[in-house]
Amino acid sequence: MCTMKSFGVGVATAAATLLVSTGQAAAGPDEETGWFSITAGGGIEDFAGETMRDTSGTNGLWSLQAAVGVQRYLAVEAGYTGTAAQINAPIGNTEATLVGSSVDAIGRVTPIPGSDLQPYAFLGAGWRHYDVVGESFTTSDAGMSDSDDLLQLPVGAGLSYRRGGIIGDARFTYRPTLGEDMVLEPDGDYATMDSWGVTAGVGYQF
Repeated sequence: MCTMKSFGVGVATAAATLLVSTGQAAAGPDEETGWFSITAGGGIEDFAGETMRDTSGTNGLWSLQAAVGVQRYLAVEAGYTGTAAQINAPIGNTEATLVGSSVDAIGRVTPIPGSDLQPYAFLGAGWRHYDVVGESFTTSDAGMSDSDDLLQLPVGAGLSYRRGGIIGDARFTYRPTLGEDMVLEPDGDYATMDSWGVTAGVGYQF
């Protein structure tokens, strides 16, 4: 788990460095405005694997993103995502709440920079921590542990609309994961925790 936590710190540090360096390059006196944005939103998320879908309900999702280069072909984005869902232990069917927190750094590409309506695609890396709230689970007693740390590789596409500094944004994200060891499958392997999510948000570009 320490390796995953170290990775999360590394992602956050790299994202901050990219935001600062890209911002310095873009903020010259002759550059167009609108190179930096902050967006907040919400949506839903669910697990892709059958075991996790059977174990938990659909996640509620909230998010915050800061991006640099939003009026250029390539933008860099750092984001936080939080989730919460009901979960039932595989053994004993005890109910609790599964809370997730993740930090991501992504590269975002748009074919029409400077346009009010911008489709985009993105790919990145991140770290997510899961906690079970309301119960204390162990793998031997409940078939699952009460926390986990994962490497994520978020990939997806979205559409943003910008007018007068105001941003409306909608996106689909698929998150393949590595390193999961939270919920046991019947065959003794750990269930995959890949997930997909749909979010909508509003923000402002500076």
